[in-house]
Amino acid sequence: MNIRILSITAVFWLAGQFHAYATDPTATVEKLKSKLLKVKDYTADATLKTDILFIKAPVSNVKVYYKLPNRIKIYNQKGLSILPKGGIAYNNATLLGIKDYDAIDGGQVMIGKTKTTRIRVLPREINTDIAVMDLYVDEANLLLLKATITSKEMGSFDIEMQYGKWANMGLPDKTTFVFNVKDYKMPKSITLDFDESTQPKKGTTPKNGRGRIELIYRNYTVNQGINDKIFEGK
Repeated sequence: MNIRILSITAVFWLAGQFHAYATDPTATVEKLKSKLLKVKDYTADATLKTDILFIKAPVSNVKVYYKLPNRIKIYNQKGLSILPKGGIAYNNATLLGIKDYDAIDGGQVMIGKTKTTRIRVLPREINTDIAVMDLYVDEANLLLLKATITSKEMGSFDIEMQYGKWANMGLPDKTTFVFNVKDYKMPKSITLDFDESTQPKKGTTPKNGRGRIELIYRNYTVNQGINDKIFEGK
């Protein structure tokens, strides 16, 4: 009898320990949002690399301007550069903008050599463009390493982040966007070296029709204030 009671007690103790260490997906998302909210604005120098079927775009040095809640512009020497909708502003604006959502724990997933928690975010808001997001969070360092986003307008795309010097603010050293070229929509207000007749060089465009855009940051200036005029016009 004593052994049976001891066994039952052990089962309940183990269940309690599992519950204590189980991920609370909503709490994790809110902690990540709180960290990102510390960045009110930033200016950054970056290198922009593109691998898209219909765009002639050499490697460019660009200037990135960001301001809460969702204002962003990217300039190069020839004018305004582009990114897939929801791109570089994602971890600062898209995630922060979703206030009413359900979060589901998707278990542990390795991203490179880092163990992450996969969290599926399902917005309840009708007017958001995001249908679903899968976030891969390094909970130990509270960093978003990857996100797979399904957009109502742009289809699905992936965002991968690598961190270094600015990890404590949730700002990546490198961001890579991978998306379906057939779903890509060119914003009318954006100018760049664009040529619909351009034929891709052999080996430069993924065979699966996926395009890539990389931003490699050299430095950030954070929370120094940005004039709203920066975001006006083209």
